Amino acid sequence: MATAPAPARFAELSAEGIQTIVDNKEYLKVHNLVESPPETWPSEDLDAVLGKFYAEVRIQKGEYYKKTALCALRCGLNRHFQKVNPGTDIVHGEHFVTSRKI
Repeated sequence: MATAPAPARFAELSAEGIQTIVDNKEYLKVHNLVESPPETWPSEDLDAVLGKFYAEVRIQKGEYYKKTALCALRCGLNRHFQKVNPGTDIVHGEHFVTSRKI
């Protein structure tokens, strides 16, 4: 019985995928987010970047994280953000609805 090939650790990007990355970098530059730490970003920008991160992060084999592992990662990030800015709650906050759906 043949087994399915393991997903690649790194994605093969099309020209459109590369353009999306370039556009995202331009978005970060326009919103002055490249030079500033994420802890200082507006909630809606942080929500967008976190959503993209959650959707793209993979384990070393290239497979998706289990839901529990991704939740643990999210909670670890939340602890960090709450230390720096106690009003930021990426797990339960109303400004982070989009990234929570991932």
